[in-house]
Amino acid sequence: MPEAPSIRIFRKRLLALGCPADLARRRARELADHREDLKQAALQEGLSEADAEARADQRLGEPVALAEQTVRVLRQSSWWGRHPLIAFGLLPMPAIFSASLLGLAVAFGLVRVCVSADGWAALADGGPGFRILPGASRAAYCLSIALTSGFFCWLARQSAVGWTWGLLACGCCSLQSFFGYCQVLPHFASVGYSSTPNWSCAVIPLWVAGAAWLWHLLTRTQSDHDLGDTLTGTGRQCSTAQ
Repeated sequence: MPEAPSIRIFRKRLLALGCPADLARRRARELADHREDLKQAALQEGLSEADAEARADQRLGEPVALAEQTVRVLRQSSWWGRHPLIAFGLLPMPAIFSASLLGLAVAFGLVRVCVSADGWAALADGGPGFRILPGASRAAYCLSIALTSGFFCWLARQSAVGWTWGLLACGCCSLQSFFGYCQVLPHFASVGYSSTPNWSCAVIPLWVAGAAWLWHLLTRTQSDHDLGDTLTGTGRQCSTAQ
C-alpha cells in the first residue's frame, strides 16, 4: 500500500523540524495505523474507498500541525530542547575546555601506569622517551574535541531542536579549538588559549559536523525505506483480512 499523502507530509515535516529519523518513522507508523482504523470504520459505514480516505484524513487532522505539535512536545520534554541557545551556543566552549583538561589528566595517568617510577621521573625531566607525553597529550586533546563535538550533535538530534543548533555547537567547538592549545614541557603542562591559530584542531569539529550530517541523511533514507516496507506489509494484511 503506498504511503498516504497525509502520512508522508507528517513524516517529512517531522524530519524537517529535526525529529530523529527512528522516532519520525515510529510516529508516522502509529499515525498510519490510526488513519487505517478511521478508514476501515468509514468503510463499514458504507462509504466508498475515496470517501473513506477523505473521512479518515479529515478526522486525523492537518498533518503539518500534528508534526509541529509532536516536535514541540518532544523539545519541551528535555532541558536541552527548552534552552537551545544556552545548550548549543554557550556550553560547547566550556565543555571543550573541561574535556581537554580531563583528557590531559587521563593521558598522563595512562602513561604513568605504563612506566616504572624511574621511567616516569626520566620522562618528567625531559629524558629519553619524553616525546611520549606530548604525543599522548596531543592525541587526548584532539579526541576530547571530537567527542565533545559529537556529543552536542547527538544532543541536538535527541532533543529534536534541529540540525542548525547541532551545527552551531560544532562551530563553537571549532572556534574554541582555533584559539585553544595543549602544551606539555618538562615539569610543565597547560591547556589554554593563544593568539596563534590552531588550524589542525579547529577542523576537527567541522569533520564531526560533516559526519553527523551524513549519518542524518543515511538514517533518513533508511527511514523512508523501512516505513515504505511497513506500510506495504500493513496494506497486504488489510487486503487479506478483507
